[in-house]
Amino acid sequence: MHRFHRKVTKAVDDRLYTEEELHLLKELSDIRVRTIILTLLSSGVRVGALTDLKLRELTYLEEHKIYKISVYSEEIAYHYITFCTPECAITIKLYLDYREKKRENLPKQRPFIATSFHIKRSKDSFVTRQAIQKILDRERYKAGIFSQERDAQI
Repeated sequence: MHRFHRKVTKAVDDRLYTEEELHLLKELSDIRVRTIILTLLSSGVRVGALTDLKLRELTYLEEHKIYKISVYSEEIAYHYITFCTPECAITIKLYLDYREKKRENLPKQRPFIATSFHIKRSKDSFVTRQAIQKILDRERYKAGIFSQERDAQI
């Protein structure tokens, strides 16, 4: 019977990033990627939820200088509210200003995280979870932050 029990091992050894690694990730990233990183870190939103966020689900709270983020707002069973840090709020504002400067129309139903501007796609195209994972992997690689198993695939 013992021969049928396999030892369970993790595919990736998870760990927290150091302050230096996080600082390096933020410094090396463009405004879009910095927005992704800070939103994930400061709000606790999962990558899959980030891809579905629309601009209407972000509310700037002037009094606190943060954003209130309504996650899974169209799915009553999974809906929740979270908030970001003031640093993240500043980055979100810069990112949205950048998109407006690129002459992108930003009605409330548009995706919060847009696909790259140089890619010709439909105007309401949401970035995918896989695309965000590739972006984050690329940024970690640029910053010299590696995890053996995942980075062997890059």
